[in-house]
Amino acid sequence: MHLFPTKGSIVNLIAGILVLGSVLLGLFVNTNWLYLSAFIGFMLIISSLTGICLISFLFKAFGVKEEQCCKNA
Repeated sequence: MHLFPTKGSIVNLIAGILVLGSVLLGLFVNTNWLYLSAFIGFMLIISSLTGICLISFLFKAFGVKEEQCCKNA
């Protein structure tokens, strides 16, 4: 559990909320909302392949701290 959320956990939270929200909107409002889920999935794939995440640039501007992968080293 993160006491102070880092970029990685915030990105996962926002992606999960957007995907769940767009699926629910796609089921109950209009099926075109499912394109948002597809776009988020595409951006997650691009981010994993290139290491570039557009939302992380926004977090950097707001001052969210980077995730430390090697705290104990």
